[in-house]
Order: sequence, then structure tokens, then C-alpha cells
Amino acid sequence: MYSRSQLITSRIILSQLEVIAAITHIITSGLVKLSVLFFYHRIFVIDTHWKDGRNLCISSLIVLVSLWTIIYTFTYAFACGTHFQALWKPETANDFDKYCVDTTTIGFSIAISAFISDATVLLVPIRFVSGLTTNRTTLNHPRSSKCVCPLGRRWLS
Repeated sequence: MYSRSQLITSRIILSQLEVIAAITHIITSGLVKLSVLFFYHRIFVIDTHWKDGRNLCISSLIVLVSLWTIIYTFTYAFACGTHFQALWKPETANDFDKYCVDTTTIGFSIAISAFISDATVLLVPIRFVSGLTTNRTTLNHPRSSKCVCPLGRRWLS
């Protein structure tokens, strides 16, 4: 049987691990998406003028993913407003309920928006690959170039 102080200590440690894991996940996920988008920008953008459709599409996604990362990092970090102790190391059991918003709702919104942004980032090159001109000596068939992006995704996961 665990004592009350042991249970409170376990809850504090669990809360700290949750905060560390959530913020690390948000930042890591954003950086991975940004690296893929910068890779797409290097491959697919020929004209860097802002009126070019490819440049506009990929640059817009870079801005959106950057904002997504920053906003959700601060949303989770400031889930208790300026009462950091309530999120990191609550003094009483009611501190979290008193000062913090529901982090489960934040987690669900992160999961849904991350899925949408993942799908968007993974589907972007399909339109651009179909317009590439290929040298038949390099690739046996122009459609084989469409396999490059799915293979890269398979390797990264």
C-alpha cells in the first residue's frame, strides 16, 4: 500500500514527464516537417519569385508549420498561465485544477492538427512530381520518379 505522500510524488513526476514529452514532441514534429518542406523547396522551386505557384505553396506551408510549432509550444508551456508551479510541481492536489486549462483538450487539438499538417506535407510533392521532366537514361520510366517520395517517407518512418 502506498502512502499519500508517495502517490503525490508519483503524480508530480508523471506531470513533469508529461510536460517534457509534450513540448519535445511538438518541437520535434515541427522541425521534421520543416526539414521535409525545405527539402521540397530545394527540389521543386525553380523560380524564387513570390508569384511562382510552387514557391508560394511551399513557402506558405513553411510559415504555417513554423507558426503551428511556436503556437502549440507556448500553448502547452503556458497551460497554467503564469502559474508554472501548478503545471510543473503543484503544491496541493487542487493547484492543477485551479490554475490550468484541460491539457487533454490541448493534446487532442495537437493530434488533429498534426495529422492534417502531416498529410498536407506528404501530399504536396505529388502535384509537383507529375510536372517534372526526366531524362530517360536516368530513369527507365517517368512514372518511376513518383516512387522517390513514397520511398523516402517509408525510410523516415
